[in-house]
Amino acid sequence: ITTFIYFIALAFINYAAVRLRRKRRELDRPFKAPFFPFLPIILMTVCIILALLLNQIAIILGLVIFFIAIMYYLLTISDRNSIVLTLAGLKFFILIILGIIIWVINNIAVVNSALIGFDEIFQFLLMRILIFFVIFAIGSLILDIFPLKEMVYYFVKKVNKKEVAIDIGIGQIIELKKTKVKVIYNINLIIGIIQIVGSIFTFALISLLLTGSISIESLLIGGQIISETTAEYITISVFSIFSVILLLSGALLIYYNQELKKMGV
Repeated sequence: ITTFIYFIALAFINYAAVRLRRKRRELDRPFKAPFFPFLPIILMTVCIILALLLNQIAIILGLVIFFIAIMYYLLTISDRNSIVLTLAGLKFFILIILGIIIWVINNIAVVNSALIGFDEIFQFLLMRILIFFVIFAIGSLILDIFPLKEMVYYFVKKVNKKEVAIDIGIGQIIELKKTKVKVIYNINLIIGIIQIVGSIFTFALISLLLTGSISIESLLIGGQIISETTAEYITISVFSIFSVILLLSGALLIYYNQELKKMGV
């Protein structure tokens, strides 16, 4: 895993050398890169090839760690207005991976439990509840990109023009009725709460895996045997990322929604 991440890091360093010398030409260059830009491009390509030639399990686990690092980086450099969109992008990618994990658990993996009959409850009840939160997260993803308030404003501008208080060229001030504002606030509040509940539920599933109440047997994917420890590590990692993203999305939605309510917008 360390080797995989090391090769990926070297590939990014060589990519940065090419990009920065083209994008930031005004910076002082204390030395000349030999055979630029061919050498960095060749080294970047070689590092990626070497990374992909490693053991498949190391690649999968390395990608999980890499994704967590990218998520942390994007959230720390984003300003307030970009955090929601950043979370939306991260939510999109983790939903794809989580969908694959759920399919694998339901169709390929053998789930066992120390408690009699609890493995069936896990697969046929708890996993279905998780699927509900996944589908709900897909819907909330759309609202992250196109907020409900903006949709209502667009509808008012196109259909119900009587609610446009001031119309000066392209500038418009829309004064919604209090009932509509209240409905928007309540819907956003419910969406935020459901996301937080989904986060708590996913954390509960993680606790079942960590305590050994549920165990995932070894998997056979593409001729590569993935051990129980690795399978559970991947599952717990993906569940954890999904849970954190749901928690942050729900909390931010409630916080911003509360601010808009105080402003009367």
